[in-house]
Formats: sequence, C-alpha cells, structure tokens
Amino acid sequence: MPGAPVKFRAKPTRLLSGLPEIDRILAELPLAPANRIARKGLSVAVRLLARRMRAMVTGGGRDIKKALKGYVKKDKKSKLFVAKAGAVGKQPNDKQEAAAGAKHAKSGKRGVGITGRNIHWWLMGTRRREHDNTKKNTGRMPAHSLVKSAAAAGLSEALAEMEAKCREALAIELAKLGAKK
Repeated sequence: MPGAPVKFRAKPTRLLSGLPEIDRILAELPLAPANRIARKGLSVAVRLLARRMRAMVTGGGRDIKKALKGYVKKDKKSKLFVAKAGAVGKQPNDKQEAAAGAKHAKSGKRGVGITGRNIHWWLMGTRRREHDNTKKNTGRMPAHSLVKSAAAAGLSEALAEMEAKCREALAIELAKLGAKK
C-alpha cells in the first residue's frame, strides 16, 4: 500500500533482520540487555529513515515535514519492539484543533492544509471529491511514494547505522554484565 509506514519488527527470538552476526549475539544474552540493544539499534535506523523522508519533501512542505516522524515502542499484545517511520506523529488534541480552525476561518483562506491528522491525503492521494449538496468539485490529490522511495534509498545506510549502534550498545551491556559478576 503506498504511503504505509516502513516497519522493522524485532522477532520473538530477538532477531534484527539484516544483521545475522548481531542476531547470534543477542540470542545468547539475557532478555533485558538484548532488548535494550535492539531498541537502540532500531531507534537509530528509524531516525535516519524519517530524516530521509523529510529531506525528500520539496517545495513549501513545512507542515508535511513536521508530520513525518518515527518511533520505537513496545507492542502491548506481542511484547515486541515495533519501529515505524512515516506519518506516525502525535496528533493535536481537540483544543489545539479548534483554536487552529478558528484562526483559519478568520484568515479567509480556503482549505485546511496538511497536518498530522490528514497527511495520509498527501501520501496516499485522494480520488476526485465533491461537496455533498452542491456537487461542486473540490479536486483530487495525487499520491506521493515518499515512504517507499526513502526506505529504498536509505535502507542500506539504516542497516549500517543500526549495526554500528548495536555494536556500541553491546559493548556497554557486556561491560555491565561483566561488572555484576
């Protein structure tokens, strides 16, 4: 699906796809240090991919760039760390949205602009739309394959940075484990 966030999912066996040597080491470590190492590696990769996506936005896309982010969090159901990059930012609350709507209505401008709430319009595109009552055409929006192209362009770099960060975190965790013994 165009515009879907790129996902790197740590497997239940604590695997980071693309890093077989690190996978073997993580399998031998206790769960908590292995999770910390994996989370640090995933965070670096997600930040890099989100940065790539923002760099690919051209023109006056300040609001679009703001909405393109990434995060790593623990999935409540599967207890795995899930990393996502793309249109995954926090959404404004109702008070912020109402204030923005009131300000926008007074400005005399048309449209609502692209924000975190509707960035999927820009990423996935829309069909031709029209008003319900008047049937007046409101236009269509073409899809942008920003997420796929950023992931394809930056995947090898993201894996390299993820491996470097995992090795750095591994040294720290091994030192902690050695100090405890």
